[in-house]
Amino acid sequence: MRISTLLVTALKYSLCTTFSLGLLSSFGTVYAQTPTKHGSHKNVRPSVQTEESLSPTDPKSYFIRGTEFAGRRDFDKAIACYDTAILIDSQFTDAYYNRGVAYFGKGNFDKALENYDIAIQAYPNFSDAYFNRGAAFFGKGNIDMAIANYTIALDINPKDAEANKNCGIAYIQKGDYDRAIESFNKAIILNPRYSEAYLNRATAYYGLGDYNRTIKECSIVIKLSPKFQKAYSARANALLRKGDFDKSIKDFDKAIELNPKDADSYAGREKAYEARGDYNRVVAQNLMK
Repeated sequence: MRISTLLVTALKYSLCTTFSLGLLSSFGTVYAQTPTKHGSHKNVRPSVQTEESLSPTDPKSYFIRGTEFAGRRDFDKAIACYDTAILIDSQFTDAYYNRGVAYFGKGNFDKALENYDIAIQAYPNFSDAYFNRGAAFFGKGNIDMAIANYTIALDINPKDAEANKNCGIAYIQKGDYDRAIESFNKAIILNPRYSEAYLNRATAYYGLGDYNRTIKECSIVIKLSPKFQKAYSARANALLRKGDFDKSIKDFDKAIELNPKDADSYAGREKAYEARGDYNRVVAQNLMK
C-alpha cells in the first residue's frame, strides 16, 4: 500500500497558464509508500499502543506506536518512536524503512535516503524501498537517480503500475516524452482504470504537441473519474491550443466548478475569452478579481 498523493508530500507542480511545453507536467505526482507493519512486511494490523503500554525493552511496541503516529501524519512523534526502536534493536530494518517514510513526509529527503539505504542493505530485493528512494531523489531534483531506482523497483516487481507511472513522470521532467509514454502505457496495461496514468500520458502528448491525443486521454480520465478536476483543466488547455474556444471555456467552467480556488483555470478561461474576442467577458472577469 502506498501513501496517497493527498497524504504525504506530494511533490506537486502548479498548472501554468502559459503554453510552454511544461504546461501539463503539473499533473505529475510522485508517491511514497506507507510505513510497513512489522514482520517481513506482512499485512498485520497493529494493536493500539498507549504511552503506558510501551515496553522500554521491546522495540516492536515503539515501532507499532510510530506507525500509528505516521498514519496520523505526526511525523516528528513517529520518528521519535522509530529512533527508540532502533536504539533498542539496531538491526530493526522495518523501523529504518518506516523512519525513511516519516522523513519523506517531512520533506527531509536526505534523511529519508539514509534510512532507505539501510533497509536496502538488509533486504536487497526490497522493491518498496527502491520505489521510495526514487521518490526521495525526485524530491531532491535528481531525476536520473529517481529513474534508476524506479527501474530497479520494476526489475524486482514488474507488475508495479505505480512505479511505472512515477518513472513516466520523471521522464517528463527530463523532457523525454516518448519514454514517458512508454512508462504510462505499461502502467495502464497493468491497471486499465488508472486515471492518473492516463492524465500523465496526456501530459506527455501535450509536450509532443499532439493536442488531439491529449484531449482523448483527458476524456478517458473524465469517463473514469468524472470529478477529476485537473482532467477538465488539462483538456481545456489543449482545446485552447487547437482554437476550439467554446469547448475550452466549457471545460474551464467545469474545472472552476469543481475547484473554485483554482486560479490557473480562471486565468486559462480569461485567455480563452480573449482569444475568442469576447473582451466584455474578460473585463467582467477582471472586475470579479
